[in-house]
Amino acid sequence: WKHVLDLQWYVKLLNPFGEGIAEAPSARSESPSRLRLANDSDFIAWRRGYSRHNRYVMHGPFELKPVRRRAVLCEMIIGDVRAEDADFAALAKNVRGAAYLSIALNPLDPLVSAVKNAGFRKINRTIHFVVKAFASEELVTDPERWRLFRSDIDTW
Repeated sequence: WKHVLDLQWYVKLLNPFGEGIAEAPSARSESPSRLRLANDSDFIAWRRGYSRHNRYVMHGPFELKPVRRRAVLCEMIIGDVRAEDADFAALAKNVRGAAYLSIALNPLDPLVSAVKNAGFRKINRTIHFVVKAFASEELVTDPERWRLFRSDIDTW
């Protein structure tokens, strides 16, 4: 087992009276050189079977999950991003009813610059990512190759 990287959390405070989620623009698809967990419908259905009480919102390349914190604050977690040029600023502008947006991602991912440019701030929270390489250890343990988000963790 090898600790490959830590997903870093970023948050952005929102206007709770935002404009609402508008239609998402089309986005450029991801680079196939990145390592991702499966995204086929059977795998997604199996994984969501473990969180049947949660609801998810798809908005363009974003998969979002609303979460109520301390019975008052509504957080919208960005659990997955399926694009190289995702517009985090537009998402933040169009989310309604949430106090803040959060995202956990690989700090070496090129999307970090778009997250920071959209006004997200790094917080002192991380999620450890550990792998067991059964083959291609150099590839699997290279942290720059992994595109991971909160939804890639089984408790999503």
